[in-house]
Order: sequence, then C-alpha cells, then structure tokens
Amino acid sequence: MIIVLIIALALSGISAALWCLAGGWRTPWKLPLRGGAVLLAFASALLTLIGLFGFVMCGRYDFAPVSSPDGRAVARVREEDCGAMDSFHSSVQLQLKKEGPFRDLFRGRSAEVFTIASSPRSLDLEWSGPDTLVIHYPNYSREPDEFSCRSRLGRIRIECVPYASGYGNRTETMPPVKSLFW
Repeated sequence: MIIVLIIALALSGISAALWCLAGGWRTPWKLPLRGGAVLLAFASALLTLIGLFGFVMCGRYDFAPVSSPDGRAVARVREEDCGAMDSFHSSVQLQLKKEGPFRDLFRGRSAEVFTIASSPRSLDLEWSGPDTLVIHYPNYSREPDEFSCRSRLGRIRIECVPYASGYGNRTETMPPVKSLFW
C-alpha cells in the first residue's frame, strides 16, 4: 500500500512539472503537455484513493507464534482482512532466527511459506521436530488459485497436510487487528 502512495506522489510531482514546463511554451506543444499533466494528476488521485482505501479498510491479524523445539525458528498464522465483501486471505509466516554473536541485532530470514483462502482459525501449526513444520489445513478452499505451500525454507522442511472439514475447527478468538490508524 505504501508503494502505491509513493507512486501516486511521484505522478503528482511529474504532473506539476509538466504543467509548469508547458506554461512558457507556445502552441503546438502547450496543449499536449497540459493534457498529459491533467491525465497524470488524475492517475495520481486515483492511486491515492486506492492506497488510502486499502489502509483504512484492511486490517491484519497476527496469531500467537509457535516456536520450534530448539527455539531457532518461529511460525505464525496471519490473516489479511479487507472487510465483509472480501474472502479470507490466511498465510503462515516462518522466521528463522539469526545465529552468531550479533543474532540479537538482526531478525533473521522471514518468508511466507503457506497461503490459503480459508479462515485462519482452521489452520493448525505443529513442529514434529526442530527442522520440520507441519501445517494442517482444511481440504476445501473458496479460491483454489489462492493456495500455495512451500516445501522448504532454509533448513526447515514444511509439510502441508489437508484434513476433512470437521477435523480442526479451532475455537480461539481472533487477536487484535493491526492497521495503520489503530
């Protein structure tokens, strides 16, 4: 979302520069330059609205982290929620902790290893060893295109195991929402 706002700001600056540049010119170039400036200003306003709409409407829920047995990796379920008209966008983030004397200064390697269009409460994370993360997920999905499972991140092997729809409906409550304005 921030990238969209930065692009909108850049387009706005280019638009203003074109408008000012065209001010000292005579026709035939004045009209096309000013027309281009107006189009860029319109695109900038549209991107600004899209970016602000995303900031205001979308929230993120971060569930409690699940640490590996040796404490060198942490997995967490995350949900992006953009309102009632949008479906679920659940993912699992895996963070590998840094090794060595400066490990407290750096966060380590982090990546999204699993995505699904299903409720975040239907996902279950389990470590079957220090190097194996097992993700249990429902075998149905509202949007099959929004499913991905990585098999490995660094030294960690990831197993994605589907279950029948009545198996693991967790009843834990949603964590507090994180948004730009809250």
